[in-house]
Amino acid sequence: MTGFEAIAHHNGWMMAALGATIVFIGLAVLSFVISQLPKLFSFFEKKGPGESSIPVAENVEAAPEKTVASPPPLESTDPKDIAKQIEPLVSTLEEPFQLSDLYRLCRENDLPHPHLSLSCLQREGFLQPQGEGAFIWKPESATAQEG
Repeated sequence: MTGFEAIAHHNGWMMAALGATIVFIGLAVLSFVISQLPKLFSFFEKKGPGESSIPVAENVEAAPEKTVASPPPLESTDPKDIAKQIEPLVSTLEEPFQLSDLYRLCRENDLPHPHLSLSCLQREGFLQPQGEGAFIWKPESATAQEG
């Protein structure tokens, strides 16, 4: 007896189905255990599941102030509004400045979508390239293009 007859005679089909079921159950249990690890770790750290491990500053008044006042979050997609938000950050940089420096300032001041905002300003002419990654701020040239 060879082939499928031998498999059927020695319960091979049942063994294959049982093996696949065991593997499936094992993987399901493993994925459940991995998904519960953050809760388990937070239990051992004596914290709630949503708390951060970053220490909170005790004295807020003693914290060093930023040199640039944080502008309010961008609520508009209009390039002029975006330019008004980013202009105080640009004024702290020496011209010509690297776009990466302006991007870093936008990230530090929690401006949403700095990459998209800077792309929009470059497209509208507020940021003009000077070569080798350097840019200058020209808000008057962008408004002159409209008229």
